[in-house]
Amino acid sequence: MEVEKLVNCIKTNASSSADSNDVDEETNKLCDELVALAVEIAYTQHQAEAKSQIDQLIKLISSKIMKIQCYINSNQLKTAFVICASMNNFEYIKRIMKQAEITRQENIRRLCEKKLIQHHRQQNVMTTSATSGSTLSSMGDISELLN
Repeated sequence: MEVEKLVNCIKTNASSSADSNDVDEETNKLCDELVALAVEIAYTQHQAEAKSQIDQLIKLISSKIMKIQCYINSNQLKTAFVICASMNNFEYIKRIMKQAEITRQENIRRLCEKKLIQHHRQQNVMTTSATSGSTLSSMGDISELLN
């Protein structure tokens, strides 16, 4: 938790007011990168024993994308999926699905697959209504999306 103290010191010193949350984007990015590195090191060296500390560190990150990356890197795929699904970030959902395959987290892989198929169908409906045609996507189209 020394990392949290360091981040708070950086933000306090970089702040233009008494509010340590009032820092510029560059300082936030630097702090996010520092925390992400600490998460990577903690996970690599301690894995399961450091899960609660890793969660606390990730909460310090302001960038949602960097949070997602940290959750993926520490194999907390369910949390990463929830954030991505709320943002409709399908690129990262694909990454989560691949990591779920690698780590054999079948439930998460199925969630990702379902969300990607749902998105693909919505895209087809919008395309279809835009062209006034009516087509159903083939399984080939869906399997392309998932790769």
